[in-house]
Amino acid sequence: MTSRLSFEPVSLEKVRTYGQRFFETPQKASDYSLVNLWGWQPVYDLHWAWDDPLVWILQHHADEFRFVNREQDLDHPGLRKAKLSYYTIDFVRKFRVVIHHP
Repeated sequence: MTSRLSFEPVSLEKVRTYGQRFFETPQKASDYSLVNLWGWQPVYDLHWAWDDPLVWILQHHADEFRFVNREQDLDHPGLRKAKLSYYTIDFVRKFRVVIHHP
């Protein structure tokens, strides 16, 4: 069964909830800070959907894009399951490089 996300415009009403989720994120990117999302919201018509414990970000000018990069699932089983439910068409092979210094 495929779950459907309900996207709504990024707003200040869910600041605390988003802040908590962002705080819990193990690898933070400034692109997803609330200040950045709020600042670019009117330019890119940003929307978000809440899928516990995830927050999905959508740029509404998506008619220009054919593919979306869903980023790394960090081997989190719940995140991987969620990503597989959104019409995945392909994967990029994952590699790990280890450099040994003599």
